[in-house]
Amino acid sequence: MIAAIVPAAGFSTRMGRQNKLLLPYGASTILGTVLHNLQQSKAGELLLVTGKAPGIPGTIANRERLQVLVNPRAEAGLAGSIQLGIRHASPQAEAYLICLADMPLLQSEDYNLLINNYLSIKNKSILIPVRKGMRGNPVLFSRHFKEELLAAPAGDGCKPVVKANSVSVVQVPVTSEHFFVDIDTPDDYRLYRGKQTG
Repeated sequence: MIAAIVPAAGFSTRMGRQNKLLLPYGASTILGTVLHNLQQSKAGELLLVTGKAPGIPGTIANRERLQVLVNPRAEAGLAGSIQLGIRHASPQAEAYLICLADMPLLQSEDYNLLINNYLSIKNKSILIPVRKGMRGNPVLFSRHFKEELLAAPAGDGCKPVVKANSVSVVQVPVTSEHFFVDIDTPDDYRLYRGKQTG
């Protein structure tokens, strides 16, 4: 079983005063679209990690396979939210799919591409989507890296674990831009809201 972890405790500083994850997108919001597409994927469980700011939990209409966690120390950085998700994941989880909450272009089949690749090899690997030499998101870690992920320094996300285990990285070739587009600024939002695919 694959656990999808969605850290959503950031402060959206480049979007101004608005919480970008709650901006309208398609039939939902940016975050709602990400969660919906993950719920349509082969991920066995979803763990959404939010901050102390109110608003996000009340906007989630469908809680299928979804556990909502609150990171009381969100200001410490991305790694803390990822670690909280890993700690609360099912003991049956054989891998962790780390998904960014501001990438609504990703579809269920995009997530499944990584999941299926992992299920076909099931070894001690880190799977990263790659196009023209550029690495994208999400990144999938086998359970073998659990303790390293939990020990990663605050603020750096999973990058130190990837760097320390470069020989375990499996590059998954992709052609879609979905794996490389996150919405950080008002300009991003205006551009990609018009390209929404779901």
